[in-house]
This record gives sequence, structure tokens and C-alpha cells, in this order.
Amino acid sequence: MCRDWDLIRRMLLAVQGTAMSEETAYYGTAINAARFVDAAHDWDTVAYNVDLMQQGGLAEGIVVRTHFGEAVAMHVGPLLWEGLNFLDLFTPAPVWENVKRRLDRVDGHAPYETLMEWGRHAADLILATPRELPTPEFVELPDGGDYEPNW
Repeated sequence: MCRDWDLIRRMLLAVQGTAMSEETAYYGTAINAARFVDAAHDWDTVAYNVDLMQQGGLAEGIVVRTHFGEAVAMHVGPLLWEGLNFLDLFTPAPVWENVKRRLDRVDGHAPYETLMEWGRHAADLILATPRELPTPEFVELPDGGDYEPNW
């Protein structure tokens, strides 16, 4: 089993989309992570990634296991400091798509620090303010009419 960054991002976005809990005053409340079980992600994969998110300080989480280690329930949320940093960087789809292309080149395996570095680089390239265009110089037309730029 391996860390699935796309699944982790989807779970963090889902937690972020929940209302702030008045009891805890945390941003985002816990959600049932079982909703992410699908054809691409079995129960154990989702549970493993919930555990990793908690260990990595992205979000609170809990996986309830039997005495035999089988996951029977799992919840993720609220978000923690690193989870908010992760979403600040990777919520824009163009940034995430750029990083996913890089992840595909390394079979989805990259440390958190590398992922964040790739994200910052992609954000700089994609979201940077475009260069300011030069201010045109204006010249008077020979017929004494309006001005037009002299590029």
C-alpha cells in the first residue's frame, strides 16, 4: 500500500467544505471517510491514507479496527495546520494538475516536502502576475486628430 496524494487531497477538500463546528471552533468537521471507497480505492487503502494524514499533521483522523487489525470505521477531520497549508497550495486545479503530472513520472511516490516544493514552483509559474506591458508612447496624428500608441 502506498500514499495516494490525489485521494488525500480529495479528503482534505471534503473536510474543508464542511461548516465550522461551533463546539470545537475548528475549520471543518469530521467526515465519514468511507465515502471515498470506490473502484480505485478499497477500504484498506482509504483507511491507510486516513492514518497517514493524521500522522503527517494534515488532519485529525481515526480508524477503528478490530482485534485482528481490520478497519471497520474511519473519519477524517478537522483540518490541522499542515492540511490548511496543503490546501492553500493545492486547491487551484492548475497547480494540482501540474504536480500530478510530475507524480505520474515517479509512480506517485514523492515525499511531502518534495510535493510542496513542486507545488510552490507550479504556483509561481501558473499563478504569477503576468509581466507588465510597457506603457505606450502617444504621438499626434498628422491630420491633428486623435492619438494612437506608437509601439
